[in-house]
Amino acid sequence: MTALVRERSKITAKGQSTVAKAVRQALGVSYGGEIDFVVDEGGRVSLLAAETETDPVIDGFPAFLAGDMARGTPIASRLVPAISRRG
Repeated sequence: MTALVRERSKITAKGQSTVAKAVRQALGVSYGGEIDFVVDEGGRVSLLAAETETDPVIDGFPAFLAGDMARGTPIASRLVPAISRRG
């Protein structure tokens, strides 16, 4: 296996380490981004850009609202006054 980037980093007393700029750039990760550490059975570690996790309920909500509005009796419009009265 040919390495594209190889950098060294020290572990601090708090168990933290800095991900070198060249590695961040290779992964396409910047400040606030997330990375995954993957350790295989042989003890080899891979560092990967974290995949975005999705929530099927949240992801489906816009389609629910669109269908609700298309039916002409939007349930969501009745929720807004109900929610605003709670406060």
